[in-house]
Amino acid sequence: MKLLKTLPFLLIILCYSISIYAQDEYYDIKTPNNLFKLLKTKGKDGKSTSISTPKNFIIPLSNTRFHNNKQILVIAGNKAFITIDGTGLVYENFDSVSGRFKRVDSTIFWGNNFRSISFAYNNQLYNMGGYGFWRTNGQLRQFSPYTKEWMITPMNRELPVDSKGDFPSLWHDEHINKVIALESFIQNQSIHNNTIIIDSVYQLDLNTKKWSTLGKITNNNKDSRAFLTTLTNTEFGLLLFHNKKMKMELWNVDSNEILELTKEVEDKFPISEMDNYLYWYDNSFIYTYNLQIDKVDSISFTAENLIRTNTNIYERKGQIDFNYKFIVLIGLFIIILIAVFYWKHKTKKIAPIANTTILNTATDTNSLFSEIEKALLVLIIDNINKRKRLTSIDEVNYTLGISSKSVNMQKRTRSDVISSINSKYQIYYKTEAPLILRQNSELDQRVKEFYIESENINKIISLI
Repeated sequence: MKLLKTLPFLLIILCYSISIYAQDEYYDIKTPNNLFKLLKTKGKDGKSTSISTPKNFIIPLSNTRFHNNKQILVIAGNKAFITIDGTGLVYENFDSVSGRFKRVDSTIFWGNNFRSISFAYNNQLYNMGGYGFWRTNGQLRQFSPYTKEWMITPMNRELPVDSKGDFPSLWHDEHINKVIALESFIQNQSIHNNTIIIDSVYQLDLNTKKWSTLGKITNNNKDSRAFLTTLTNTEFGLLLFHNKKMKMELWNVDSNEILELTKEVEDKFPISEMDNYLYWYDNSFIYTYNLQIDKVDSISFTAENLIRTNTNIYERKGQIDFNYKFIVLIGLFIIILIAVFYWKHKTKKIAPIANTTILNTATDTNSLFSEIEKALLVLIIDNINKRKRLTSIDEVNYTLGISSKSVNMQKRTRSDVISSINSKYQIYYKTEAPLILRQNSELDQRVKEFYIESENINKIISLI
């Protein structure tokens, strides 16, 4: 009895719920004759393309909550779809003559993929990236015609991507089956409110479902992106309009080069009123559709219409790594040079000024060396001439009177005296070769022994 009383109330709630979520089953649209001629020919070549259209241009949503949402027309082989940005809604064209688009999805929830891109791959409808629920996502979603739902397609990583504005940020290149992200705008408001911009260029291979990093966008191109408007993708690259230069550019990310159009073909584009047109590429022609007068014109567009500029879009990843390593190596080399210079400056022993003066002015050459230096020279020469051997460290220490000193004191004194002798000899004879040399002992390689080359002995005897 209670159930019968509450039944009308439940029916009211059910009807109200259905009225909230129910969508029109189909739209019969007055087809703009020229624009939708591509709908009438769809399937003949099996190619896919996508065209971003103005709000409410195809599906009239002006009286719905989605009146401000962008619409994307996707040609997938012999089918044509329209997706509504940020909603997951999908409409399919069943009659190209009348322009009938029927809703084919069963989406209930929306709001997670604003500023995403829709495209066709293997004649299937896909949607990529976007912003919603307070974060940017990098999901690749495929629409199933059987379940009428969107399904996640796994990839090697989730790279948050966003087709922000008209800038060349995210697009599908149907000619190479890849999605290209020129920059990534990452927002995750559950962590922070600021937008993180990653200035790397990424490429998603739809065949392998793997993202790869191509390189880093150059500073000049990063600055110019604010003036670029995306028109359409071609087999030669992405066609853009530079609002500041009032020129057309073609960005080929795969070959990493920026091309320009010849003046002859550029003059055929409606540069002064770009916003009033839609653009798409098909079989060596760029089609321009005038929104105001429902008129399509075609412009022949081939490789002969393009001019190379020798300008790169990005620095390749290997090039960045090489530049980084090169800079590091140069830095290390400079540090080593400074260290060597400092060490030589600290350790170089310069002969006393008095001795340099003697070299320049004295007539008595016997005053060139001090008595202790002469004693060391006599010891080394006698060992060579009379004893036919080199001079040991112990002999040097004994001659210099430092045998009882500490090891460090012995090293320092030996070095000072030998450096002084060598400096005077080099200045006197204007040579860079030292007089007293040393080598490892034949009996013990850890021990040094001292000697003078035989050709220098006669030169030095007269000075001691």
